[in-house]
Amino acid sequence: MTEYDVQERFFEEFKKLNDFSGTDFLTETNVAYPNKDFDEPEDNRYFILSMANEEPYPVSEGYEPQLEVDGFFQIDIVTPIGAGEEEPQSKFEWLSKLFRMGKDLDIDGTDGKKGFIDIKGCSRTQMGAGEGQYRTVMRITFTAFIEL
Repeated sequence: MTEYDVQERFFEEFKKLNDFSGTDFLTETNVAYPNKDFDEPEDNRYFILSMANEEPYPVSEGYEPQLEVDGFFQIDIVTPIGAGEEEPQSKFEWLSKLFRMGKDLDIDGTDGKKGFIDIKGCSRTQMGAGEGQYRTVMRITFTAFIEL
């Protein structure tokens, strides 16, 4: 199991947003994933997903060795200028509930190994306007435990 499995698990959880919120925030064309082709929608409403983590370090040895990985999953919430604060605020609030502090996400690695993600909290930064867009950045801090 690798940090890639952690990232994929966050993506999987993010895709539950519409069902979780009862609102059609996500469409087939309004989510930008790392290192994938993406065309910005004309309405300037979309999400950009990314993840950063520190170097994994061992936290247990012996029969079931594990690595601990600290990092953050980032969601950029992009809305058109002039749309008001309600839209990005609503998206942030639903995402904060979906990725609430203390929530654990189980991971089934591509190699058959298991792990889990412990969500530590969410924060929000207003990045302001630029090129017809308003950007709100949400960071979800986490610690992941992955089997070796």
